[in-house]
This record gives sequence, C-alpha cells and structure tokens, in this order.
Amino acid sequence: MALLCSSTFDVDPLHLSLVFDPGESVACFIETSIYIHDHQAPNESELSPLLRVSLQAWRRVCYHVRSILLQGVSRDRACLDQAVSKFWAAFEPGTSWSTGPTGGEHVVTSVSSSYNGRTPLSVCVDLLEGKLLVNGRPLSRLPIEHCRHPTYSRLFGNQILDITPSDRPPMEYCAARKQEGWIVEFGMMGAELLEGDVPKDLIYPYSHWIDIRTRDVDFRRVTEPWTSRGDSWRLDNQSATISLGGGLRTVIDVQSKTAEEVSCILESIEERAYVTIIFDQLSGALEIMLPRYDLTFTLSAGSIDLQSKHYRGLVVDATQSTGTLLGLHSQLVLRHKNPNVNHPRALIVPLGPVSLGVGRGGHPASSIRTPLAQSPSYLTALSRRRHHYYEVDDTLGRLVGKEYLHIKLLLCHLHAVTSHCLPDPLTGRTGTEEALRILRSAAVMSFQRMSYEDVSMLAEIAKLSPVRQFYPKGMMEMQQIQWSSILSPLAQDDQILGAVQSVLQKGQYCDIFSPDDVSMLELSTQVNKRTSNHLRDRATNRASTWRTHGFGAECHSTVSVDYLSRGKIQESPLEDLECRVCLITRALFSESENLPQLSHLSKLAVPAFYKIMGNEVYGPTATTLAPELSFDLRWLNTPTSSIGADFCKIQEELSFKPRGERRFKWMAFFGLLVFAEDPNLELIQLLLASACVPDFQTLSQPQHALFRIRDGFDFQDHTIRDSVAEREDSFNRSPESRFPQYSREAPHDHKNRQRQAWQSKVRNSREIFVANLRHQFVASSGPSVPADPGIDFYVQPAPAMPSIREWFKSWHRNRELDSFMQSAMALAVDVPKDLTTPSTYKYSDDDLVTAGARVSTVHFTVSQLFASAPSPLVCAEPSSFNPLFKDDSKNSGLADSETDEGHGLKVLLQSLEAMASQRALQQSPAGRSSRSNRCAKGQEQERELAPEIEQERQVEKPPGVQPEKHSLDPNVLSLVENSGVPGKESFLAAFRTFERSSMAHLIRLDHFGRQLLVTADFARTVVLPSGSDMDVFYRPVQWILSLESSSVLVVLSPYEANELLPRIEKSNHVRLRVYAPRHTLSLPSLQHLSLNVTPPKSSPWTAPRTEVMHLNLFAGQLYFQSMHEYRHACAYLGLSVVPNESSSDLGEDGFVGESALYPDCRFRRSPTAFLHLLWPMFAVIVRISARHM
Repeated sequence: MALLCSSTFDVDPLHLSLVFDPGESVACFIETSIYIHDHQAPNESELSPLLRVSLQAWRRVCYHVRSILLQGVSRDRACLDQAVSKFWAAFEPGTSWSTGPTGGEHVVTSVSSSYNGRTPLSVCVDLLEGKLLVNGRPLSRLPIEHCRHPTYSRLFGNQILDITPSDRPPMEYCAARKQEGWIVEFGMMGAELLEGDVPKDLIYPYSHWIDIRTRDVDFRRVTEPWTSRGDSWRLDNQSATISLGGGLRTVIDVQSKTAEEVSCILESIEERAYVTIIFDQLSGALEIMLPRYDLTFTLSAGSIDLQSKHYRGLVVDATQSTGTLLGLHSQLVLRHKNPNVNHPRALIVPLGPVSLGVGRGGHPASSIRTPLAQSPSYLTALSRRRHHYYEVDDTLGRLVGKEYLHIKLLLCHLHAVTSHCLPDPLTGRTGTEEALRILRSAAVMSFQRMSYEDVSMLAEIAKLSPVRQFYPKGMMEMQQIQWSSILSPLAQDDQILGAVQSVLQKGQYCDIFSPDDVSMLELSTQVNKRTSNHLRDRATNRASTWRTHGFGAECHSTVSVDYLSRGKIQESPLEDLECRVCLITRALFSESENLPQLSHLSKLAVPAFYKIMGNEVYGPTATTLAPELSFDLRWLNTPTSSIGADFCKIQEELSFKPRGERRFKWMAFFGLLVFAEDPNLELIQLLLASACVPDFQTLSQPQHALFRIRDGFDFQDHTIRDSVAEREDSFNRSPESRFPQYSREAPHDHKNRQRQAWQSKVRNSREIFVANLRHQFVASSGPSVPADPGIDFYVQPAPAMPSIREWFKSWHRNRELDSFMQSAMALAVDVPKDLTTPSTYKYSDDDLVTAGARVSTVHFTVSQLFASAPSPLVCAEPSSFNPLFKDDSKNSGLADSETDEGHGLKVLLQSLEAMASQRALQQSPAGRSSRSNRCAKGQEQERELAPEIEQERQVEKPPGVQPEKHSLDPNVLSLVENSGVPGKESFLAAFRTFERSSMAHLIRLDHFGRQLLVTADFARTVVLPSGSDMDVFYRPVQWILSLESSSVLVVLSPYEANELLPRIEKSNHVRLRVYAPRHTLSLPSLQHLSLNVTPPKSSPWTAPRTEVMHLNLFAGQLYFQSMHEYRHACAYLGLSVVPNESSSDLGEDGFVGESALYPDCRFRRSPTAFLHLLWPMFAVIVRISARHM
C-alpha cells in the first residue's frame, strides 16, 4: 500500500513542484518513505519482480524530490514534525530541522524539546532512504544490518519484527513479542566464530544455543531451531568436548594431533576443516566422515588402515600411486583390506575443474579445484561434491570406470594434463596417447545426446592443443602459435583438437531432433574456430616423426602441400566462371539433354530479356545477316550491346542448325558470354537449351522482319487517344456554342461554360473512339474507322488511322513474340538438369512445376503438362466454360475447381495424371483425330450454351490514391553520419505503422515496445481520405539499418536506402543489411541479417535476439528457427508454453498475459487476433495453420 501511495508522486520533473506545493503532500511522502524503509525485506532478491520494480521506482522518486522536500521542510517544519509524530507519538518538536555536517544534504537532524522535564533526544531523518533514527537507533524496527545477519536469517528468514530497546547489555534491541515462547534480544554474532575449532559440518547446518548458566552450547538443526532434543550434539564448557548421547560419541578437536594425522591422509581430496572425526566410546573406533562426498571411513582400535564404509572391503592404500596419472594431487587410492586377495585397487577422483600448476622440481602438477561454496551468510547445509570411482586394471593396463560419457571425458582430461615424455608404467602409453585412445574409443562415441557439462569438458580438452592461426589474418603467409607455458610441448598434441571435433560432430548429428542449445552451440563454434585446419594438418604431418603408430605416425607424408589447379583454388574469382564454362562445354560435346543449371528460369526473367533486346529486334525474315556464333571479342561486351537486336537470329540458328562441327565454335561463343561484362545467366541458360534440346525445333518464331519492343505488348489507350486530333471548327458548329446565356451570367462565364461543355464532348468522343478500337484489337481484326457520326463531328479519326494501323501491327507482332518467349521459357524449365551442378538454386512459387510438386508426389514435366492444355481462349475465359468442363472432364483431362481447398487439389492431381497419360495418344494421328472430335464437340456445346452465358463480369478495382512524396529526414541522415540513439521525432515504433489498419482496434500498439523502429518515410506510402484504411498499401520490409553502439534496429524505405547508400559505405557507425521474411520452408531464413552487409564487417556480428524476434513478427515471418525461439516469442506475447490444466485465467488461445513466468509481456489483451489478420497482408497463404504461426 505504501509503494502504491509513493507511485502517485511519480510524475514528470516539471510538475513535481506543483505536486508538493501543499505541506500535507510533503508530510505524506515522508511518512510513506519511512514506512517503506521499516518494512523492507532483508533480501530483495527473494521478492517478486513487481515489488522489486516498485522499490526501485520509489528510490528514483526519492532521488528526484530530495531538494523539493528540503525546501518544503525549511519553509514549514510542521510537515516533517507531522510525519515523525505518526511513528513517535511522544515527539515534541524542538530545534529547527537542519542538514547534518556528515550525513549529506539529504539527512536532516533536530533535537526534541525538553519541555516538562523530558530528556532531549537527537532525531535524524534520511529523506533519500526514509530512515528515522532517535539517538542513532530506529524506533520500532531492527536496522537492516541486523536483518541481513546470518543468524537472523537462520532463525527468522524474511520476517519483520517489532522491537524495543534492550536493558541487557551488550544487547541493543529486544523483540516486542515472544517468538516460539522465547524472549529474543539482539546482539548479533555470526557462526563463523566457531570456524577453526569446530568442523564445518557442525557449523552451517545447525543453529547454536548457549546456556547462560553452564556456558554449554547446544547444536540444533536449522529445521528445528527452537526445539531442544536429547539426541543433539552439545559442547560441554568444562571438558571442552562436543559429545552426543551422554558422551558415548565425541567429536575429535580439529586442532588435535589425531585430526592432523587423519587429515594428512585425506588431504588429497578434502580440506581439513571439512573432515569430521567422531570417537565411539563403546567400540573404541574412529569414524571419519567426509560430509561433502557422503563418504565415511573407520579406524578400528589397534588398526592402521582407514576402512571405507561406502566401498566395502577397501581401505586407504599406503602407496598412493597407480602407475598412471602421475602428478595428479587430487586422488585417493584404495586397496583390498586383505593383501593376499587378488582384488583390483581403486581410485577416487573428485569432480571439478582441473587446475594446472608447477610441482616439485619444476615438473607439471595438476589438481582438481573445489568449486566456490555459497556465501556463509545464507548457508544452511554444506555444498556437495561429486566424485568418480575407477578400478585399476593391471591386466589390460587401464583405469575402468562407469560407462558414462562425462566419466570418460574426465579421465581423458586427467591423462592429457599428466602426460610425460616416457610411457606410464600402468598403461604403457603416454598420457597424451591414452587420452587420444579414450577420445577415439567406441565408449566415448556411444551416446544419445551430450549435456552442457560434456561439451564444456570437451572444450577444456581442446584447449590442450596449441592455437595455430595465420598471421596476418586473411593471408596465408605466416602462422602464429600460442603454447601453454606449463605443459610440455609433447603433451600439446594437435590431434587432440581433431578428436574433440569428431566427438562434437557426432553430438550435432544426435541433436538433430532436439531443440538447439545456444550456449552449447557457442562452445562448439569456439572449438571449431580455435585452430586453422590447414595448419593443424600440416603440423600433424611434420610432427609424425616423433609419434608412435596409431597416435600420429601414420600421418606421415612425403608431400607437404597438395598442388591445386587454378580451377580448384578455393575462393578464386575465376572458379565459378571456369566451372560454368566446363559444364557448358561438356553439355555441347556430349549431345545430352541433361543441361547444367546455371540459373533458375521463371517467367520473371522474360522482362529482363526484353531490356537486353533493346527497342527493336530483328525477326527471322529480316534481310540482315545473323552474327557468326564463334570466337569474337564482341561477345565479351554487355549482353545489351553484343546480343541485343540479334537475339531472334541467334536463337533461331542455335535451334535449327545441327551442332555437328559447329559445336566447337559454339563452345567459344558460350564461353565468351560467361566471361562477358555483366553476364545474364538466365539468357545463357535459355540459349544453351535452344542449342541442346531438340524440342526447340518444334517452336517457330513469328515470321516478321522487325519487332518494336518500345511500342509495348498490348493495346495502349493513351497512344490512341493522343493520336486523334479535334476538329478546328467543331466548336463553332457544335450545339454547345449555341447554349443560351443565363440571366445575370457574365459574358466570359457564358463563353467558359460553352467551351467546357464542348471540351467534355470532345473527350467523350475520344473515349468512344478508343473503346471501339480496343474491342477491334481484342478481336484481332484490322482497325477501321468507327461508324459513329457523333465522333466525326468533334474529332478527326481518319487522318490518325494510318499510324493506328502501324501501332496495331506492332502490338500484335510483339504479342506473338511474347507468346513465343513464354513457350520457350516453359520448354527450357522442362529440360532435365545435370545433378552434378555445384550450385543449388531455389524455385519460386510462380513456377508451375514447383506448384505441382508441392501438392503431389507424382511428378510431371512442363512439356507433359502443356501437351494437352486447352487453347489460349479457353484459358482466358475459364468461367465461361464451367458447364462444358463438368460434362467433358474425362475427355479434356481437366476438372472443375471447387472452392474447397482439399477437393480442388485432388481434382488438379487427377487432371494432371490424365493429361500426362494421354500425351502419347494425342501425339499420334489417332490422338489428333480424337482431339479434333473433342474440339468439335466443344464448339457445339459452346454454341448451345452461348445464350445462357451472355454476360460480362467486371471486377471493380480500388479507387486510385495519391502517393506520398519521398523525403530524407535530417535526423536519419544525422544517425548515419554521427550515430547516437534514434529519437522519437523521426523514428516510430514499428507496430505504430498499423495505426490506420482495419485491425488496429484489436490491440494497443504501444505495448509492442520500441525495440524495432521505422523511419517516417517508410511508414508513409499513400495519401488516404478520411475513414479509409491502409491494409493494401503497407510497404514490405527489405532494408535494415543496425547501429554499432546499440542493439536497436531501424527499418528504412527503399528510397532512403538508395539515397543513404554512399554515406553508409563510408560510415563507421551503422551497417545496411538485407532482410526478407520467411513465408515458405523452401526459402532460407534471412533473420541472421548477415546477407549483403554494407559496409562489410570483418569481425563476427550476432543479430540481437529480441530485436530480431520483433522484426519477424512485424514483417510476417511464418516459421521459427528453433524451439527456443518459439518459447521466447510466446513469452513476449504472453502465450503459455507450459501445462495449465488448473488455471482459470488461461484464454482460449493460451493467453495468460504478464506474470512471473512472462515478465517481458506487456499485453493486457491477447494479440493473436491482431497478428492473424496482420500476417496474411504480407504472405499470400491458403492455410495459416500449416505454418508455425
């Protein structure tokens, strides 16, 4: 409640003076601050996130208002007197409030009045922390130092006690009420006072009670600190011994000679303070306990052997050496208690990080470090340590442990760090050789999945290999080696890194069906990038002279460096070009129809071909000679200047002239095209298909001499409209010129009205003329003057007809050329591809072959699909022939497409199978006869249905809108040149872009945050009238600007990216990155933002996870990369990813909102409805349920 009250004062600094203007506000805030201070929990980390945030907000407000509070107190002291009186009813105001000389400006002090014989008391108020002290002590609460004391935490936890002053020195405070029936007084002393005299196993798991009369100390379990039991340990003051059960069991003093001798035996694995030794009076035996290991040893009376209780029949061996792991300090060797029994010895090794050092005589020594224990302030039990148990196999010369991967890796690591130049007596191999044997063994490779501890251990083992890198980076001139100064150079074998990489690679194969662990992937990446593979292999080859067989000697080779031909040099700029020429040459020479796939062909490439052809292209009947397709330097120019207008001539020669002896000339021709300036691979692919595929001979080019590409491929209204001139004297003879003048109408207004009416008639006449010619163009007939006398009265169509006829001829010729190009492209796509092509390309969704493969397991080639395709007229008007298709679907190979998606796909597959199976029959004479019969039947049914379908369907397009003018904001320019943090004026939160969408009312857009920003130019697209939405006018995301000084991402418009590109290339503050959302699984993900970075960055850069998640949601990406990314997005959106069977607050879509599990969620309403309407605007999808979203 106090925190809620303080939050009402959290206003803008400009308004603080108005809020605290009345004195009651100052008194209320001070009272609230004192109450918050007195009721704070000792350990804030145990509070809920909401309380921690509220406490931090209160501290921030206290810092901002401290000066205002001081001014209010100096102006009217009654406000502070009133606040103090709320907590101290007997307070009598005395001296004025003043800032203390040592406490700072935020601490005010005063002395209470001595009225009526009262003793003046010093009163101190800390306005910054809300602390109220009287004579240096708090009034009703313990100081925070006492509440955070270990003893207080053991007994009371986070409980807040009311206190009074204590009258028992040296105690300072006393609890106002009894606790568990006890009077509690506070003079805090820690349990660390017992360290050095009592084993730690009797310190931290216990609370210690002293009997004031006898001075005995009672050890009580922290779980029952208030109850005294007869079976608890007790420290007798007179005998100075800790005993249990009436003295039958006694704890041996840590400082005694016995404890010293026993600890010397066990010091290799445990520290002296953690060893608890108990003497049993009845049996006369010593019980030595290692509580952190859960190990216990006994020393019987008259015996010198420490016998293990955990490992029956084994005692501590006097010879602490196994013949291997020489130099390892942290090990304990056990043997059988009967020396005459042939039982293998055993070895206990603690689990922990391995530490390397220098031992006696400068020899390497290793030990296993003890992990850092938890702070004693909060210890209620000792931290546990794990250990591994190995048996010594003298027969096979090895150490045998449990078949767990982590146990094997620890043993491998210990062998590697204890390696010597001479073989170990037990194994007969050096430590390095034994480590390599373990890493390459089937026991290490036999695992299902590695844990993070396993990967960490492998990373530590990999560090034993030297680091070899080229110097300087990017050049293969010199190498730089980093050696360990402790280990012997012979122990730092390069083969260890290779063996570790093999294990990690096996782990990646096993994790293919498991969620990705980012930390494990980072460790694996560090290991793989530790050393250059080329330098490692080179060093292994040269060091093979000093290795034995099986451990490096077999890597010897007389060849130091493999010679690579120029075509095989990696990262060579000529590699791709030479490979393409080689593949083209092989295809031309072998006369095979399997062509290399130089580039992916689709209908999108045809407009690019027209740009290469230029304004005019020579046709087959042109009198110009075709260029000779052989070696000529002209082919090294750009395709526009070299091929250009001769495209049709070149394609016809490649299609209809036999290869024969021309193949060698064509090899030179295609080779020069590949090496040309700015080559077009799609064009080369089409020409190569024309030369190698016999089916191209079935395609004939339109028989015309010239194609004027600049005229366009379709009827153009503006061209016809501009060619018709108006009659010069039509206005004087028109009815509009005889319009009477209105009363009170000025003469010039009268003339203007007549002129405007006449101009309207002229425009209407032109539109009628254009519409009439448009219908003539669709009918493929020659243009004729429309028989409409109304047109001739206003315009002169006859003089324009010669030029219109030329336009008609050019358009029809271009349409024939375009039809040929589309057929050629379809045939080129159908060509079988050479699977040895080194490059892999993705098919786009507009490819019919890809669409067929996506919906069916039956595959058809393009030629099979189009062999029995209907005529172009039927394809243009499918709705007119729906009844015909229903009656004759079996004969035509087509079926009616229903609205239901599943039924439509099924019908499509049936039609494809029917079309493919009938192709052979249709190519035969009988097939052609059958096809003619079907066509005749179709024409007859069409005539029968014609009266019923005399209707024209016209789709109304959205009204035209005015586009916004692009502008480059100065703040955006400043961000590129000077960096800094984007402000709010020129940069918007990304989701604020959808404020004018039809789904904006479903969610508060500001809840999405400002991790992703867009520029104002990106957000503006068109000028819309009021009341309209922008659902169809949003701009897709393509250009991302990343900052070097911040993780914020900024989305730019294409105009801004183009204008800022020269400045970005010179900038050191920002990077321009390419992005596209992933709408299908066939496309790779670009969310790493490392594609085409401008300017390039040498050091690796990782895209910020949260910002990329915002970018994927904003752009409409429909797939996740990993389960971790999915859970992160659900936590941000407030969607549950855990079982919630008993939760009543769970929404139908899994929305739970902000909670302790989802602190990053700011939504109060589910955002799923908004997102399900948003994503289809960016991706044309049929079923969104088939995607991850």
